[in-house]
Amino acid sequence: MFQALHQYLLENHTLFIQGIGLFQLKQNPAKYEFGSQQILPPSHQIVITAMDASRSLQPLMGFISRQHDTDEESAFEAYTQFCDQLQQGITQEGFVYWPKLGKVIKRSTDNFEFQLDETLNTYLSPVTAKRVIVQDSSHAITVGENETTTNQMQDWLNDKAQVKSPKDYWWIWALLLGAAAITSIVLRLTQVL
Repeated sequence: MFQALHQYLLENHTLFIQGIGLFQLKQNPAKYEFGSQQILPPSHQIVITAMDASRSLQPLMGFISRQHDTDEESAFEAYTQFCDQLQQGITQEGFVYWPKLGKVIKRSTDNFEFQLDETLNTYLSPVTAKRVIVQDSSHAITVGENETTTNQMQDWLNDKAQVKSPKDYWWIWALLLGAAAITSIVLRLTQVL
């Protein structure tokens, strides 16, 4: 029965177990870890939510009957027997191991937790994600409110550099001003003597 319910959980991402609650298979997305420059793979977790038996068991019974090649009444009897055995195991030991999946652990009255087997989240390994810089490649950038490409921006900056005056003659003006100052000082000194 574990195998059939495991398959149902993987296909439907939800599974209702009487007396325990609704098992939900959730996938956590891949994450980028900046410090180690790695992309961590997606991981899975199973969350158990306390629910009553008002949930429809018809799709589950149809699935179990197809898996065991029986009618739905026999599937329901096998399912209720399995749920009772699972509850008894949890009350006696405090947990039940679900083969190839993990442990169902009782935390308090009507409060259960599922711990996945560590091997389930180790199928994929982290991938290094170092920044790759390709020289002379063009890509879109935003400058202020305008969108442009790196090549267009480089051309604009080169044109801007060429727009400057062909030659700078600021030093000539400084030299002339300095010469005028020296001349006025010399004339002043010669008039005083």
